[in-house]
Amino acid sequence: KDKLLLFTAALFHDGGYLVRYPNNEEISVGLCWTILPKFGYKDQDIQYIVKIIEATTMPQKPFDKLSAILCDADLDYLGRDVYFQVSCNLRKEWKAYGKNVEDHEWYEIQINFLSKHCYYTTSAKLLRQSKKEENLAKIKKTFVKTFLEKTL
Repeated sequence: KDKLLLFTAALFHDGGYLVRYPNNEEISVGLCWTILPKFGYKDQDIQYIVKIIEATTMPQKPFDKLSAILCDADLDYLGRDVYFQVSCNLRKEWKAYGKNVEDHEWYEIQINFLSKHCYYTTSAKLLRQSKKEENLAKIKKTFVKTFLEKTL
């Protein structure tokens, strides 16, 4: 049952993006309440799924094992080789929605985010933490280089 609840939360947690870009979780929660009863989900299960989804809202606040798993899965890319590709796509996404930031601002945002982020599950810590730290070091190096080029 836990697996079903977690997979359902994972399926719905970004569903709100279909309707609204910022603050999508509220819409995702509404979709749960609209759709899941039609598939036989009980109110208490939907409430739990909603809590898991809400835990992924930044800053993440996992409250149990399942919410920790989803929070880690949501930001898994931070500790993977695809980080820079995903990050670049995110910046394009921001720009498309009117949030354009200069290079130095982007690097500051990324440095701050990666520095504050933590993984919650043992497996994410073991599998992703060191690569995340590597990615952070690369961003810091790029930021310093970009800053120096701008000031010289």
